[in-house]
Amino acid sequence: MKKILFLILFTTHLSVAQTVTIPGIESISSTNMLKTVEFLASEKLQGRLSGSPGYYEAAEYMKNEFQKIGLKPAFGNDYYQYFYTEYNEITSAGFTVFDNSGNPRIYELGKDFVCRGFTGSGEIKSEVVFCGYGEALGDYNDYQNTDVRNKIVMFFKQDASFLKQESFGGATLRHRVNLAVKNGAKGIILVSKPNDRNPQKPIGSVMDGDGEFQPNCPVIHIDLQTADEILKEKKYKIKNLQSVIDSTEHPFSFNTGVTAEIEIKAQYEKERKTMNIAGIYEGTDDSLKNEYIVIGAHLDHVGGQAGKIYFPGANDNASGSAGVLEIAKTFAEKGIKTKRSIIFVLFSNEESGLQGAKQFINNPPLPLTPDPQPLIP
Repeated sequence: MKKILFLILFTTHLSVAQTVTIPGIESISSTNMLKTVEFLASEKLQGRLSGSPGYYEAAEYMKNEFQKIGLKPAFGNDYYQYFYTEYNEITSAGFTVFDNSGNPRIYELGKDFVCRGFTGSGEIKSEVVFCGYGEALGDYNDYQNTDVRNKIVMFFKQDASFLKQESFGGATLRHRVNLAVKNGAKGIILVSKPNDRNPQKPIGSVMDGDGEFQPNCPVIHIDLQTADEILKEKKYKIKNLQSVIDSTEHPFSFNTGVTAEIEIKAQYEKERKTMNIAGIYEGTDDSLKNEYIVIGAHLDHVGGQAGKIYFPGANDNASGSAGVLEIAKTFAEKGIKTKRSIIFVLFSNEESGLQGAKQFINNPPLPLTPDPQPLIP
C-alpha cells in the first residue's frame, strides 16, 4: 500500500547548520539558492500573486527545474495540480484627504497607504467616520447610533482582544467589510492597532477570510501618521482611541468632520486557475519506496498594485521554495539513495489561507494511510 507518512513544510528560509554530516549535504549551495530567490522575488514576477502571470512564470520555472533534475511528475503525467482561486488585479489606486478649506493632500501608494488585496473598485469622496473595530458582536456594536450611510468608515484592522469572536463564528476582515457595507458604508479605511508592541505598517495582504466579496467597496490600509492627520480636527490620536475602547470595552464611534477621496480600479475574478507544483524522487527499497516523505514550501506571495509597487516575498516564501529546489537537486545530482520516496512540492495560495496545501492534502497524489506514523517520534 502506498503511504504518505508526514509533511515537512518550510515556511520561511532554509538554514543548514555546519555540523550536519548527512552525505551530500555539503553540496547544498547558498549561491544557487540566492539566485533562485533573486529570480522569484524579481520585479518581473510582480510578487507572484496566485493566478497572476508572474505566478504562472514562477511555477513554470520551478516545474522545469524539477524536470531537469529527473523528478517524476507527481500527478500522473503532470507536475501541476490545478485548482481555482479568487483573483483580484489592482490597476489604479489613489487616496486624498481634504482640509477644512478644501485643499487636498495626496497620499502615496506604498508609503502612506496600500490597497487591501481584495479591495473592491470605486470612486468615493465623503466624510470619514471612525468606527472602532468595525464590529457588532453581542452587546458590542460600533455602528449603534452612528450613521455611516454613503460614508468612508475607518476602523482597526486587527480584532478587538476583548471580544470573543469565536463565539460568533469568527470575525474575519471580509466579515467586517460586509458589515460596514450592510450599514451603508461606501469605502473602508483600515488602520493598525497603535498600542500593539510592534504596530503593523500597511502591508499587502490577500488574507480576507470567507464570505461575500464587495466589488464596489474600495478598501485601503493607512499608516498611523495618516490616521492621526484624519483625526486632528477632533484633536484625537489613534492610540488614545484604542486605549479608550479597550479599557471600557465600549464603542467610541464618531464623525471626524474630515473628507477623504478613495479611487481604486480592480479586476476581480471569482475563479482563476492556479496550481501546486510537485515532483517525486523515488526511493530504492522495494517495500519502503511506497512510503513517501513530503518536503514543501509555498511559492505564491501577494502580488503588486497599480503598476507602481510590488511585494517581492523574498523570505515569504521565495527562500523556502529555493530551499526545496536545492534539496531536490542535491539528492538527484549526488545520487543520494533513500529507502523511502520523497515528494517535493511547492504550494499555491498560502497567502490567502493555505488553500494550496489543503488542495494537496484533500486530493493527494497518492493515498493517505488512515493512521500515518511519523518516522521521528
